[in-house]
Amino acid sequence: MTVVQMFSLHISIQQAVISGPREYRHRIEHASVTTDDILARVAALDIVIAPHSYTFEKGPMIEAYGEGRWSHMFANASILEHGISNAANSDFPVSPLNPLLRIQSLVTRTSRFGKTYGASQQLSVEQALHAYTMGGAIATFEEANKGSITPDKYADLVILSQDPRVTPPLELRNISVVATYVSGVLRFER
Repeated sequence: MTVVQMFSLHISIQQAVISGPREYRHRIEHASVTTDDILARVAALDIVIAPHSYTFEKGPMIEAYGEGRWSHMFANASILEHGISNAANSDFPVSPLNPLLRIQSLVTRTSRFGKTYGASQQLSVEQALHAYTMGGAIATFEEANKGSITPDKYADLVILSQDPRVTPPLELRNISVVATYVSGVLRFER
């Protein structure tokens, strides 16, 4: 999406936002290339962004945009700096449905070939985990029921083989899911 297309889309969303209360949140999928001006306008309208996080496998594709644009592509850190809710996703089937690989891409922005694209947009592990848990819940107005392990929520969670917060960033994708619980019920066990 070009900046002009993004601006036109923004005007349409702006009209929808001011039309009245709603039971859902407006959101922009991908927002592949942004500017600080666009992000400021998105923040003012309380719109959620669901950006890509597939630098690991798609890094070479980014080359075509030129190094000067890399810090504006999949601008996850800038999204958070503007106070915008980030609903991280895999964009499956464009990239593998592997949340830990996606989290690694958010944290390192490094391709499988070892090149880093737009290091200024790297997230901390905690920020990436939040984007994949609370970010998605916020995007769907379900933050009161999902997205964190707190009393009165559904108890949807996974048990991991390692703590992502202490795992070397370039090894996050190698963490295994040991067990999965949905509404507190064990649904998968390795």
